[in-house]
Amino acid sequence: MHEPAYGTGKSGVGKMATTWPTILNPTRSRCVHMDGALKDCAVFAAQTELYASAEATAKSPEFTDRVIDALAQDSELIRI
Repeated sequence: MHEPAYGTGKSGVGKMATTWPTILNPTRSRCVHMDGALKDCAVFAAQTELYASAEATAKSPEFTDRVIDALAQDSELIRI
């Protein structure tokens, strides 16, 4: 969908998110990595035909809000 440098950066963020819980465990911190396209992305509007299949699986911005809210309300998570 994007240039190689963009994909490399996204991979780095994903790796960091999977590694951080191990490093941060003594502080009882949590790390969540959410990846994917949002439906309000300007790329979809600029090149509709090129990204039509990607837009079909893109998430709404409200999806991210719901995930964060669910995590915040989860009583099973460790509270600092």
